[in-house]
Amino acid sequence: MLAGGPISWKSHKQQLTTTSTMMAEYVAMYNATCHGMLLRNLIAGLKVVNSISSPLKLYCDNSTAVNFSNGNSSIGAGLYLDIKYLFVRERVEESNLCIEYISTKVMLVDPMTKGLPPKIFEEHVTYFKCGGVSLGVGLHHRVMDGSSAIHFMNTCTFEILSGHVWKCVSIARGLLDDQETKLMVAIDGRARLQPQLPPGYFGNVVFTTVVIATAGDIQSKSPSYVSTKIHDALVRMNNDYLKSSVNYLEQHLDVKTRASYKYSNIRIISWARLPIHDADFGWGRPTHTGPTWIPLEGLCFVLPSPKNDGSLSIIIVLEVEQMKVFSNLLYAI
Repeated sequence: MLAGGPISWKSHKQQLTTTSTMMAEYVAMYNATCHGMLLRNLIAGLKVVNSISSPLKLYCDNSTAVNFSNGNSSIGAGLYLDIKYLFVRERVEESNLCIEYISTKVMLVDPMTKGLPPKIFEEHVTYFKCGGVSLGVGLHHRVMDGSSAIHFMNTCTFEILSGHVWKCVSIARGLLDDQETKLMVAIDGRARLQPQLPPGYFGNVVFTTVVIATAGDIQSKSPSYVSTKIHDALVRMNNDYLKSSVNYLEQHLDVKTRASYKYSNIRIISWARLPIHDADFGWGRPTHTGPTWIPLEGLCFVLPSPKNDGSLSIIIVLEVEQMKVFSNLLYAI
């Protein structure tokens, strides 16, 4: 870990046969210490930081191995270890290494080295301060090509983000468990209508899909529950559904409605795929492009980064006291 984020990790079968669990843990600590000291010297040698005064910190979930490493137990526990493994105790005595006990339930390396249930995984990554998580996706080219894979990942990202925002807003508003809440998502119908509209079509082709759930389900169930409901609602917006909506609007031109997302509902509008930062009026690429005014409470915009680094910005209007809670929840859960 460096600056609160993981920079190196490894999981492999030990090549040494030991006679106890303590000895197996101690050998693992030896390997981790060697690698950690190597990285420490490399960082210092490259002048990444001015100096490193604090000792390297190593966590272990075996209290006996921790006590032995810190010199708090008899050397007899390690009589059958090669002398090179005492390197760990020497680094502790020199104050270059600090070994602390940590519960197995909060072992920080677990998300990178083993499969974990979703809830436990979420709890683990909240200990990281790097602001991001790296996810690996395995795909088979007989099933999908590169374009399909990227579309799949981008779509899932929006559904997961929308579900997370919906959950945070529900908690910030203090909604009761049995209270029904709606998430309205704006979609672009250009590519969904058949035949597709021509490139550069000038007009309004925005439709809205609605997802309904209780606040209790959103807050207590896994993220996959909410993202699946959002996904199903988006898939439902096909050519037949959109043309049916157009027919309905043509028959009810005199009906005017006023939108409101207060109290329990929210609306999310994504500009993530719009080239909003490509508008050049002769002064170069804009540093910011976004809505100048959001008139309704409960309205949320998702904006792409002007740097094209894949990051997203969330602009949302809530009550003042709700906004403070929402800001904390967005990164905490």
